Amino acid sequence: MKLIYFDAGNLLKKKELEQLAKSAGYDFVPVTAMQTGQKIGYLAGVSGYRETPLPVLSLPPRIGEDMLLFAQATADTIDPALELLKKNRISIGLKAIVTPYNVGWTLSELYQELVKEREKIK
Repeated sequence: MKLIYFDAGNLLKKKELEQLAKSAGYDFVPVTAMQTGQKIGYLAGVSGYRETPLPVLSLPPRIGEDMLLFAQATADTIDPALELLKKNRISIGLKAIVTPYNVGWTLSELYQELVKEREKIK
C-alpha cells in the first residue's frame, strides 16, 4: 500500500508519518505544494498517468490542510493503517482512498470534494 501525503507546511508530522509508514512496510509518497495540481493517478504511480506541467507564471492550487491518500489499498490494509495512525496519535483530518472514480482528479479537486463532504456531515 502507498501512503500519499500532503503536509500543508507541517514538516514534523510529515517526518513522523514517513517513519511510521516505512516501519509498517508502506510506501510513502510526499506531495509538495507545487504538485497540488497533479492528477491522483500520477501521484499514486498509476499506469497511463503522467506529470502535468504547470503553465508558465502560474501558481499551483492552494490546499489549506494536510491530506492522506491510501493507494493500492484493500479493506484488509486500510483498518490496520488507520489503527496505526490512531495508536501513534497522528491526526489527519482529510483522508481518502484512491479509486477508479477519483484517480483522474487533481489533488486540489479531491481536496475540494473532501471539504464539501465534511461540511455536509457537520
